[in-house]
Amino acid sequence: MVIRRSLEPPANLAEFPILADLAAEGLTDYVAHPIEFSAERRNAVTWATDRPGGFTADEVDLLADIVPILSTILEAQSTRRTAAALLDTYLGRDPGGRVLDGTIVRGTGETLHAIILACDLRGFTPYSDTSDPGEVIATLNDFFDATGGPVTARGGEILKFIGDGFLAIFRIDDNCATQWAGVALEAVAEAKSNVDALNLRRKAAGLSELRFGTALHAGEVAYGNIGTADRLDFTVIGPVVNLAFRLEALTKKLGRAPLLSADFAGLCDAAVEPLGAHALRGLSMPVEVFAPARP
Repeated sequence: MVIRRSLEPPANLAEFPILADLAAEGLTDYVAHPIEFSAERRNAVTWATDRPGGFTADEVDLLADIVPILSTILEAQSTRRTAAALLDTYLGRDPGGRVLDGTIVRGTGETLHAIILACDLRGFTPYSDTSDPGEVIATLNDFFDATGGPVTARGGEILKFIGDGFLAIFRIDDNCATQWAGVALEAVAEAKSNVDALNLRRKAAGLSELRFGTALHAGEVAYGNIGTADRLDFTVIGPVVNLAFRLEALTKKLGRAPLLSADFAGLCDAAVEPLGAHALRGLSMPVEVFAPARP
């Protein structure tokens, strides 16, 4: 049903809230047309004018004539916007945009310089084995909000959730590497503060404390499509990623987090504390390990 309402006196502006708003802005006439999308999704397109006397009869007829054309255009834009939102949610902003633009061939990708953030929840396996599945899911969501939120808020990209942990990157180049190292440290510090606050709420509710480890490394990674012929994942791989997760595992032994690689520590303006060289699984030589200096 087409709706047309005059906004000039003595118009009834109380019929729809928008009418009074438009009249207050000096508009004189309002027309609304329904638009049918596929799957019986109903939307609407509206027009208003500030010409005294409103739209002419010919103009109202013309608006009706262009509705079918607008319907096709608007549905295509709406579908793309929905697809973009879904891809951003499930893949991340950059991978989602690349997939939507057609970067879907296995093996395609690029080399980029990035800070790698590895994060993992401690003691999750026994907790999940003895807890209600609904509680486990709620706990994971709370944990990822607390730890991943500071990353994405600062321009980082969570590329993958891995069980009770995640892999994130901050893209850098030689002109801003030190700045992004500071941003990454800020994200980790806020994550710790968030989890501390979350643990207070969990304690009040009679729930167990959450503990987690983090590590930061920097270097070149391969960024692109990896997987089978019919199931792909857009992610980063390479020795830099492997070392970040080996460092994160070392937080259990050293009791410090975040742990920093020498490459990351070299980018920092913040003071760091050397923790010595440590053997990491899968690496032939010990690796120098650092942590943010304690106050």
